Amino acid sequence: MAALFLCFVLYLVVITLTGSALNLKMHEPVDFLFRLDVQRMTGKGSEIVSAFLSRVQGAPIGFNVYNLFTVDTSTIMMICGTILTYTLVIVQFQPVQLAASSSTDRPPAVTSAYTEHQAYVNTTDI
Repeated sequence: MAALFLCFVLYLVVITLTGSALNLKMHEPVDFLFRLDVQRMTGKGSEIVSAFLSRVQGAPIGFNVYNLFTVDTSTIMMICGTILTYTLVIVQFQPVQLAASSSTDRPPAVTSAYTEHQAYVNTTDI
């Protein structure tokens, strides 16, 4: 069972890193293309540069997951944030072990309520 979980985590890491690398490589030439002087290019060259820039700046580029989101560099932070959130929730809602066997081990509020109850029981038994 642990091996299957490890394979799943490894698969998730490989897909995420590959999608991030693809996204970064696709956006690498954008800065260079913005510095080009489009006025000095031919009509066909400026059309190609404009089409490429509009494609890169439009819809996200990378692995698309059921049209919900695209795997890019922000996906790594999204996965880490989700894991951290669920870990905190699990730690927060763990049951607390109470080892109070005598009245000295009880919290003060419980001890005072217990002694008040005992005093009431003792006075009504008469």
